[in-house]
Amino acid sequence: MYLQINGIKYRNVSRYRTDDIISYSGESLTGIETLGTVDVYRDDDFLLVTDDLTEYPYQTITEGHILLRKTEPAEPQISDDEALSIITGTLSSSEALDIITGGEDK
Repeated sequence: MYLQINGIKYRNVSRYRTDDIISYSGESLTGIETLGTVDVYRDDDFLLVTDDLTEYPYQTITEGHILLRKTEPAEPQISDDEALSIITGTLSSSEALDIITGGEDK
């Protein structure tokens, strides 16, 4: 599958969609600063769908990934330092769980 964004083709891209989110991933998604419409094609050039981005005002564009949301993303409930500690494994699993849940027993 490939995308056509602002007249440029981006090959070997995956698309995931729910009611509130559209996500595109692929190594070819580089150098994109703004989005117009996004046309999704099969590899044989058949147009599958044109995604209407006016319905997705919250857009995050990074190298290799585009994330579109209909609603504003929630603020993280943990600090960057706590998240880094969890990711790097410098906390035990119970310490990480306490940070994530706010120490509440479930």
